[in-house]
Amino acid sequence: MRMRWLLLLAAAAATAPCTRNATRFTLYGERHSGTNLLQHLVEQNFRVDVRFQWGWKHFWLANASEPRAPEPDADVAVAVSLREVSAWLASMHRKPHHSPRPRGQGIGAWLMHGPWISYSSPNHNKWPVDPAATRVETASDVLALRAAKLKAFAGLAGRPRTAFFRYEDVQYDQAGTLRRLAAELCLPLREDARGVDRRKVGPGLALRAQRLAPVRPGALIARSECDLDARLGGPAREFYCRGVDRDLERRAGYPAAGLRSCYRAWGLPEPPNPCAKKKPRPPARMGRNLRVAFYDLHDPIARVLLAPRAGVLSFIPRRYVLIINQRAGGTWITETLNSHAQLHIAGEFVTFKPAEHRVPHIERFFASAEECNETRYRACGLRIPYKPFVESEVMRWLERHAERVGAILVTRWNKLSHLVSHTSTREIQKATGDIGKAYHCRDHRACAAHGVEVTIETPTLLKQMREMVDADTQMRALLNHSKLRWREFVYEDLMTGGFASMIDFLGADPSSRVKSTLVKRITRPLAETIENFGDVEQIIGSRLPYRCFLELDVSETNATSECVALRHAANRTHQVGKILADLLISTRAMILRF
Repeated sequence: MRMRWLLLLAAAAATAPCTRNATRFTLYGERHSGTNLLQHLVEQNFRVDVRFQWGWKHFWLANASEPRAPEPDADVAVAVSLREVSAWLASMHRKPHHSPRPRGQGIGAWLMHGPWISYSSPNHNKWPVDPAATRVETASDVLALRAAKLKAFAGLAGRPRTAFFRYEDVQYDQAGTLRRLAAELCLPLREDARGVDRRKVGPGLALRAQRLAPVRPGALIARSECDLDARLGGPAREFYCRGVDRDLERRAGYPAAGLRSCYRAWGLPEPPNPCAKKKPRPPARMGRNLRVAFYDLHDPIARVLLAPRAGVLSFIPRRYVLIINQRAGGTWITETLNSHAQLHIAGEFVTFKPAEHRVPHIERFFASAEECNETRYRACGLRIPYKPFVESEVMRWLERHAERVGAILVTRWNKLSHLVSHTSTREIQKATGDIGKAYHCRDHRACAAHGVEVTIETPTLLKQMREMVDADTQMRALLNHSKLRWREFVYEDLMTGGFASMIDFLGADPSSRVKSTLVKRITRPLAETIENFGDVEQIIGSRLPYRCFLELDVSETNATSECVALRHAANRTHQVGKILADLLISTRAMILRF
């Protein structure tokens, strides 16, 4: 039922009731309100002319006491970007564009300092102010300036083809923002639509590497309010509470505007304290948190609108990288793809190169006429493990060449089986001293002579499997927030269903037979392979999703419905994303035809 609803929603978004698409677009919003992010989204994903001839996007107010609404032409699509007041004030204090102040001034003194004057000059952010600078905006203080801007933008509320966007919503859900822009403003969406990396939009938006995932709007607002409340002193806090126009903030989409301490000044009951430190969750609930990482269910419509995430919008990579963790079938996949007459993939020798030589090696490989002969091969690739792939230089090079380089991510779903493979490899290498015999098996009889029974270290069992899950999740997040068009395949699916879908993604003939001389070393069930299986079962037997690794080890016959749904959730998401992509493409083609 949910998938049917998503399909109908996608079709409705593609066929929005717009009699005529907009050809011109303009944007308004105060400084530090996400105008750069929204402008990049529009310029990158819509076939529309972005202009600012009806007033600069920050819309200077010569007299803040008499604000007037902007007056763009009637056929122009207009978007207004807004931001929560406490976060906006913190950003304006950090970088008061066009209104420089002395350095070292605290946020309380800066807030109460008046009047607010905006200047236009080549050095509009330099203190002291250039004597030749022109005054373009005046207000009694920064809060009065915000109130005047909100009143001016409120004059656009009844205008056709006008939409208001909260910065917190845009940065959290870019796919939803694209849907609103297409539906409400009648903007023609490009077929290669994708998200915008906020780390590369304008100054001051740099994010640390560990903050790849955007923050939910409610949490982002609460964090900003707590931070500002801690920084403001008594007089500045009172000034803030008096200066915030609650009615305007409510109309702008922020009904709870203001610090928690302001409610006492307003004579209202205090809301729950979002600044109170929450008690840490007990370790017993850790498995519940990890369930999200295993499901990894993105909005299918987001996979269509943000095309690089799924790589399904008619993109056939002539160059590609195979990203795969150790003991996840890398050599087996390489040999199998190389057995296809139209495909070629090199081994994992990027790992053994010094870090400074890896990018030059990738460039030489893809430029080599011998390795990547386009007349002979439909696609050629390079196998890269997780660790070298996440290096900034390698990732930066791949993003620069995202128009012609794709990516394939291969993950191993059963983390217990993955851990057993790692452990058996270490034990065989320790016993024989031969790394080749430990890693690769081409004869079942010869491999059986070395034994495959392993003992799992139970004290660190959950920690090791969590690290494997986190590595896969981090890789998906990195690919989702990159420009690369990619697709994920699961090792267990390749073992049972073959390589037809992967070969088809690479643009080669999926009906050709492929093979590998490698054989699977561990063929017995985990219960017969792990010597201390009873201890392992006792630790993970009651934890979801870990117990599913035991239930689905041999087949799905005796597994619970919950584990079966968990196992196939990612596959269904990829299939629905492909269906929605084809649906939107065909619908757009019909619209253009008629």
